[in-house]
Amino acid sequence: MTENEANQSAEEQEKKVQSEIEETLAGAGIGMWTMVLMNDGRSMLYANKKMNALLGTTDDLSPEDRYVKWIAGITEESQQATAEYMETIRRDGKAEVIYTWMHPTRGLLHIRCGGVRDRSFTDGIKVRGYHQDITAVRNAEQAHKEKLREQDSVIKAVSSIYFIVCIFDLQTGKVRVIKEGDTFRKPAQNADYEAGKTIENVINDCVVEEDREQMRRFYNLDRLAEKLRTEKSVSKDFRDTLYGWCRITAIPVRTDEESELTRILIGVQEIDEEKKEEIKTSGETVLSVESAKVTALCWEQGGTTWSFHRGDDGWQYDDDAEFPVSDSAMDALLEPFRSLSAAFTIENAEDLGRYGLDEPTCTITLTTDDETYTVKLGDHSTMDSQRYMDIGDGNVYLAVSDPLDAYDVELEDLIANDDVPYFDEVSQIRFAGSEDYSVIYDENGKSICADDVYFTADGKPLDTSRVNSYISVLRYLELTDYVTYRVTDEELSAYGLDDPELSVSVDYTDDGTSDTFVLHISRDPAEKKLPQMRRMRILRTLPPMRVWANSKIIYQISGSSYRSLMAADYNDLRHQEIFSGEF
Repeated sequence: MTENEANQSAEEQEKKVQSEIEETLAGAGIGMWTMVLMNDGRSMLYANKKMNALLGTTDDLSPEDRYVKWIAGITEESQQATAEYMETIRRDGKAEVIYTWMHPTRGLLHIRCGGVRDRSFTDGIKVRGYHQDITAVRNAEQAHKEKLREQDSVIKAVSSIYFIVCIFDLQTGKVRVIKEGDTFRKPAQNADYEAGKTIENVINDCVVEEDREQMRRFYNLDRLAEKLRTEKSVSKDFRDTLYGWCRITAIPVRTDEESELTRILIGVQEIDEEKKEEIKTSGETVLSVESAKVTALCWEQGGTTWSFHRGDDGWQYDDDAEFPVSDSAMDALLEPFRSLSAAFTIENAEDLGRYGLDEPTCTITLTTDDETYTVKLGDHSTMDSQRYMDIGDGNVYLAVSDPLDAYDVELEDLIANDDVPYFDEVSQIRFAGSEDYSVIYDENGKSICADDVYFTADGKPLDTSRVNSYISVLRYLELTDYVTYRVTDEELSAYGLDDPELSVSVDYTDDGTSDTFVLHISRDPAEKKLPQMRRMRILRTLPPMRVWANSKIIYQISGSSYRSLMAADYNDLRHQEIFSGEF
């Protein structure tokens, strides 16, 4: 072969590739254009047939009139974006924009447009680019708004979308790389490779281990070709070891004379930021269980099993029927499964060990009258903060929200603690301790100050602000740190509560209902027997003290709360000021 013949052969090969690209672009609804902005002020827009069809113009329209028609169709809200797009091309040499454009007959369209400046043109600005109507995609599915378009050597702006573009020949079993990326380790462009080997190499080298199984299923060319006979495109999201989240899309390229699919175009694009944001804000509900219908809840974590069932009087702990279970705490444990959402699905997962689901971090079982649900929680994704989970349907899901967050609890977190009433109105407080006396609310009592409303039983006025402060100490006392939840007489004695240092009884009205709240306070008996100076040192160090609210639960409170509660003698609540004799 002579050098001339070789050049002709190369030229024919290039024309063949260009023809394939043109055909594919037209099939994807992409028009080609060239814009020339002359230094003398003239503006021209040249278009191929597909571009004219997208603009609603004819081939015989002058480039100047075509430019005017395109400018006039840009909507007001998109004018700034297109202006910035042109400025970016002027400055950087390439850009892409999505804008709205008013078609003369079809109405408002969403357009994706990309262009590359020809730096060799010196009489103004010359840009070559593409124009694609993405209205249907935009309106149908945001995640797939970037419908596949062909990479070609003329429109370099497409490289900002797809870093891999290749064509699989179903007849020869070869793959041609039209645009290469790091994933292919930069092979010679337009070279043909054996499809099966190329697919396996790419999957093993570039796809994260957890996603390799599903990518092999996606790359099953026979299965893929069957889908593309009825679908315009097939896409799958996966995680690349280098680029993070990516989207691979397959579209039919060309059929033979019998309309049989012969080629598949594959494009790969980066969607890492988009996908991570999508994972944060959305997800498909894969399991929904009404909390009220759950009759039993069990979970196993770290070798420990927790088991509860719902009885006639509420939830019960299977290992100890006396444990007072908090219904609200159980509702919190059931809440993740009211609408369990998945950000990503690995269909028909076979090797659960890849996701840490062969030996789950936690296994949660929910039982209703009709069905039992088992949810296994595995490892976190290597690329994201989301956790893998298995609900028993053969798939592995990436959870939008980690259910395990709700199960970071200890037994004491599930106890139904006593509630301290709000004390809307207090009519009487009775103290039994170092002093035994009562505090009576009486708006008409003989007072020292005009605002005196609290008096002892024998009529001595008390400082209203001090009494209210003491009521606030009671009202906001936190009974959360339990010592025992099934107190016995022996335990009462051991904690010094058989003979408490102080007992407080509050007669109150709350939301129209009258009741009495009783609280017993004490230190350990050994501490009470210490000499006075030693007791003072203990009080200064504020050790944990015990209180008992006449239930079966004894609580531990801080030393500061103890001191505030014990400040209940008459001298603590009386007026501290010295009044003159002239009342």
